[in-house]
Amino acid sequence: MEINLDDALKQLPGLFKEREERLDKREKDLQRLKATLEEEYPNAGEPDDVLELDVGGTHLSVSRRTLTQVDLTMLAAMFSGRWDDSLPKTKDGRIFIDQPIEIFRPLIDYLRALATETPIVRRPYPPSFNDPERRFDFYRMVEYYGMSLGVYQVGVYQLASNGVPSTLVASHPDFEVRAGGDFSTYCLQPLENRHRMYIKSFEVKVPAKKSDSRSPTQVGWMREGHGSYLFNRKSDGTEGVGYGNYSVAWDFVRSGIVVQGQFTEVPNASVKAGSVIRCEDRGNSWYIDGSLVASTQSQKNVALISISSVGVNNMIPCVSLKGKCEFKTTIEFHYV
Repeated sequence: MEINLDDALKQLPGLFKEREERLDKREKDLQRLKATLEEEYPNAGEPDDVLELDVGGTHLSVSRRTLTQVDLTMLAAMFSGRWDDSLPKTKDGRIFIDQPIEIFRPLIDYLRALATETPIVRRPYPPSFNDPERRFDFYRMVEYYGMSLGVYQVGVYQLASNGVPSTLVASHPDFEVRAGGDFSTYCLQPLENRHRMYIKSFEVKVPAKKSDSRSPTQVGWMREGHGSYLFNRKSDGTEGVGYGNYSVAWDFVRSGIVVQGQFTEVPNASVKAGSVIRCEDRGNSWYIDGSLVASTQSQKNVALISISSVGVNNMIPCVSLKGKCEFKTTIEFHYV
């Protein structure tokens, strides 16, 4: 059967939107289920409980505290104590985990080390694997348990005057940025990148306070190592990412896309207080409150943009603002 590429591309936005709607519904259902469980089963397991696991045939003894320390993850929910009776068990009563021990044990060791983190002792490095196949198996398992941001931490860095992200101002799970009185640019990056991970998509929530939502704000992407262009420009303090070379952004106030200083208005796509802007595939697709408003692919009722002059390699998420905003933690990694 012959497939028309143009028709397939036209269907992509609808598929992405459908996927996002399913994920939103799933998240709401999980929140309702969580509230119901907390009401019906207020007494969860104790953190000091020692759980006996069978991981692919290997026996492990792990404290409940270790397994549940990364909040809002499937792993934490599984071992919260509310599900102990329904978890699969072996004949000798151990909780069965259908994962290879070669990738599950490193996750447990990492969580144990994470529990001993102090202001003096740095955060442990995530597990690393020489075997590429084993490494990607670990990535898949971490994503399955909803722990990507718990294992591979992401931080918000303020861009210094030399254009290099320098000062860590926030990290997962608290991604709120308060710029104060100065117009500043912030970048979202992994805290350490020995695993060569890059953020492919992310969301920014516009402040609910109207005075903050009307402040000059740009959300987008900048090529790594080219932040100096934002500082070498002559600006009145209202133009950041998108207005410098090798960057693209959505401008809140002007309601449109800026590519290296060239502005394109996007009709009927204004951002309101409390809106959520999602930037997918390093600036190729732009959503406001779940609706696709701009894309590099020609589609009906969607603004056509071109970012070929910027490129997509080595792009990092950025926001330039005066006021505050919140990076949402729905971040999609691209593994190299």
